[in-house]
Amino acid sequence: MINLIHTLEPTTMTILPTYQCTAACKECCFECNQQRSGRISLTNLLSYIDDACESFNSLQMIVFSGGECFLLGDDLISAVQKANYYKKKVRCVSNGYWAPNKKAAVARLKPLIDAGLTELNLSTGDEHQEWVPIQNIINAAIVGAELGIQVVITVEGSKEASFKYQELIVQPEIKDFLENNASSSNIKIIENVWISFHANKNYTHNKNTYRTASIVKKLEGCNNIFNNIVINPREEMISCCGLTFEHIPELHNGSLKKNRMKELYLKQFSDFMKIWIWVDGPESILYFASQKNDAIKYTGDYVHPCQTCVLIHNRKDVKETLLKHYHEKVNDVLFRYVLKKEIRKTDLLLLNN
Repeated sequence: MINLIHTLEPTTMTILPTYQCTAACKECCFECNQQRSGRISLTNLLSYIDDACESFNSLQMIVFSGGECFLLGDDLISAVQKANYYKKKVRCVSNGYWAPNKKAAVARLKPLIDAGLTELNLSTGDEHQEWVPIQNIINAAIVGAELGIQVVITVEGSKEASFKYQELIVQPEIKDFLENNASSSNIKIIENVWISFHANKNYTHNKNTYRTASIVKKLEGCNNIFNNIVINPREEMISCCGLTFEHIPELHNGSLKKNRMKELYLKQFSDFMKIWIWVDGPESILYFASQKNDAIKYTGDYVHPCQTCVLIHNRKDVKETLLKHYHEKVNDVLFRYVLKKEIRKTDLLLLNN
């Protein structure tokens, strides 16, 4: 299979250099906190950026996340500088702990921007604000926008949330900036679904957020897989940056300490499940299983594809059903893979021109 259809290439590399964080959100997908130790060394960080940029001409952006990537200090500046050397866009994802005031925000952001940072993503909401005040987010966002980079503020989203998108945009300082400052177009605020990783906890969302059986055929495949090279703090290459990847062994492709990045990337195309996920998405795969086994119910209780992805990989009856019946989908999925691949190549050409 790898010789037939391996011509996809990634556009993004996401590096999670540490799972240590100044916060300890109860529903953090990677269970990050202050006690988590271990990180990728600067030498290896720079080596992985070299390897990715020299292996894939398609690469457009390098993302540093975590954990809290700002805990890398000057090493983060060096890594951003290396990415900029290859003329890649650079994004950092942070909780904004380093911006208690605008002076501190400038001190942390300006060296990164001078090194090549082009985008800052900030996370906030009920759980984040137990550790980082909303004023930090406002300070970081305004300073970043004034210094000329794109800033995205992501707010935890659920019906139970006390602090929602609406609460952020009426904060006097951010409201005034968005309405009256010429740099306001550099700030984008979005609300993202917040999901639980604990059996005794459940968040509810707007009705149209749930990925029910009635919309399965309208759902697109997962464009994160194959498109994103992900490196976790253990220096493993992961197939995607999904919320549940640490709970899915099949998405771990191998150690970068022992293998070249391109070898691990191409290895993915020997796995039909990954191709199927890229073409149809995990919800469609679960729905297919439910049509083959009456004991499997497609309930549509989930709001995020990563929730379904961990289910199709880890639930025994689903895995057994897919193993028994997947051959019924092979020809159709591979045909649509080729079509989708060609459309994607055309879209990338138009984007680059």
